[in-house]
Amino acid sequence: MRFRNGLTFLLLAIAAPLASMATERPSSWSDCSYLVVNQTYGNQFNGFLNVPAYFRPFGITPPPGLGVVPNGGLGTMKFLPDGKMTNTETLSIGMIGLQRDLPIKGTYSVAWDTDRSPIVCSGTVQGFDPSGTQYNFAMEVSNDGGTVNLIHTDPGLIVSVLMSRMHTGRCSNDTINANYAVNGQGWVLGAILGAQPAEELGGYVPGSAVGSIRFHPYASPSGFSDAPAGAGTFDWWDTLALNGMIIPRVATGWYKINPDCTGMMTKRDNTGAPDSHLELLVGKDGGMVYNVTLDTVTIPNGMTIPAHVLAMTFDRMNDSRR
Repeated sequence: MRFRNGLTFLLLAIAAPLASMATERPSSWSDCSYLVVNQTYGNQFNGFLNVPAYFRPFGITPPPGLGVVPNGGLGTMKFLPDGKMTNTETLSIGMIGLQRDLPIKGTYSVAWDTDRSPIVCSGTVQGFDPSGTQYNFAMEVSNDGGTVNLIHTDPGLIVSVLMSRMHTGRCSNDTINANYAVNGQGWVLGAILGAQPAEELGGYVPGSAVGSIRFHPYASPSGFSDAPAGAGTFDWWDTLALNGMIIPRVATGWYKINPDCTGMMTKRDNTGAPDSHLELLVGKDGGMVYNVTLDTVTIPNGMTIPAHVLAMTFDRMNDSRR
């Protein structure tokens, strides 16, 4: 599915196609694909890319100066009949780049693992990005098919992903007319903050935020030149822990949810930082909203890289309709 697929697309100029890796299913297992077939899942991931380890098995010299860098993003995956899958993702890799709407196609195989107690529906996913490179995952499915956990099984990718069924109907701004808890963690480019090398991982410093957001689907935003027609507004409060600093923040902005349950958001807070731009995915029944930041900067060598590698969730509160 996602993470390494996008990585290869971003590094196409220096990456070579990888050999296919077939995984054979033990004959003692019985198929459990009925739990996921014809279902679409929203997914979000955070992790790391060990650049030298990623390239080492293929005899490729990695880009100079890159070690371990942060990796994050989100997307949608649909499990089709006959073991086929499609995936579209937005991938953010520190010091390398941001890739939106990356298409992935491939196969999956799941079966009940009777060697475990209780038994588990597990298997593998293999996907191909537009370069033709294959990527591999181990996969576990909840017993009701509501969630799927994936982890990369490719060298150098330390990335796991939680997938939940997406909203099954048409979405609108009103689908998330609620209060949500905000929870996010990720990385900010150290050069933006004047950080010292000893504080950085792959040029980035850690950050985490917890707070709440209230969406107002029928209010019209003002003061945002990028707000599209039909956008709603929101109020956001959180506490940001950023590289040792504790920063209470208040923010507002606009959001727009599309009929396919994807969306966009622009956020402006009271710290004087540049506006943040986020891509959104609405989970089942609007209970969860996944998001990833899209902001980039151009560094002296001419590369455009993520200013933040940050994936967050909005989790609807029980009193959200008050």
